[in-house]
Amino acid sequence: MSLISAMLKTYVANGLTKVQIRKLQQKRLKRLVKYAKKNSPYFKELYKDIDVNSNFKLENLPITNKIDMMQNFDAYLTDRNVTMNKIKEYTSNIDNVGRMINNKYLIFKTSGSTGNPATILYDKPNIDVASAVAAFRTFARKEDFKKFMKNGKRTAGVFANHGFYLACGMSRYLSLQMPRKKNKITIDVNAQESQIIQELNEFNPAMLSGYPSNLAVLADFDELKIRPDVVITGGELLTDDIRQKLETKFNCYVQTHYSCTEAGEIACECFNKHLHINEDWVIVEPVDKNNNPVAYGVRADKVLITNLSNYIQPFIRYELTDRVIVHNEKCKCGKNTCWLEIEGRTDD
Repeated sequence: MSLISAMLKTYVANGLTKVQIRKLQQKRLKRLVKYAKKNSPYFKELYKDIDVNSNFKLENLPITNKIDMMQNFDAYLTDRNVTMNKIKEYTSNIDNVGRMINNKYLIFKTSGSTGNPATILYDKPNIDVASAVAAFRTFARKEDFKKFMKNGKRTAGVFANHGFYLACGMSRYLSLQMPRKKNKITIDVNAQESQIIQELNEFNPAMLSGYPSNLAVLADFDELKIRPDVVITGGELLTDDIRQKLETKFNCYVQTHYSCTEAGEIACECFNKHLHINEDWVIVEPVDKNNNPVAYGVRADKVLITNLSNYIQPFIRYELTDRVIVHNEKCKCGKNTCWLEIEGRTDD
């Protein structure tokens, strides 16, 4: 799948009905499961009782988790030419952030905020899907997108910018792919406030992104003079108080999204502040602490996510300790996808 193909598929999916979305999910799930069983020793054993050529149901598949994945890392991957030892050697050079190992896969690491850091690989199709979703679903309001485009698409992200984390890794990958474009910067969140403020003022972004808690700290500084067209937060829960504080400081619309390194962009916010699940590329199952399904409108203890676009490191019914409430009622924005509320992590 090329970037153009991913863009087209994502654009077309915006107009699908709920029934059509479910059929698309099943088609992509079956293809992914079949590939995982054929190419991953871990999934070959895990799915030994699953007939991948039959019309199996998602709930018939065993649940996976971070600890098992990391303990069986080499066997978990679908490419036998990539191993943890090779990854450790590759990531020992910080200059390889944003560069592909074997010219095939980007390497990311999670922060380990739940006590268990993970190593995640993105293949080209997964990268292209992430780009397509960003292109068509990032903005909650059309007017913000138009202003952003008019003002040169200048984007500033205040994130962890030293290491193999998703935000800085993807940012560097894109800058290496398009070295002549100078409309995007990433500022290290760990830098001094004075340095961050200076860089933001000099760049004057049309879009400002970052962790809600850190942007809330920056908003207290009168020295910060930027007036972005939109602020998009991520990586943490955006509370109503912080949303209001940022709107007051920057005099623009503030929105958020729901993502993780394993699944990418899980849900994007609409103008009703509903986080719509990108159901064409990810399946979200809300469950209780015993992994039993939770009904719509009821808070889940955790979620099982299935990333339908990552073939090098399949995340199928993969456990995340996020507490969410999934809704299936029609949203006034017109989208046909389910949407969710986030209440934090069980581990917290």
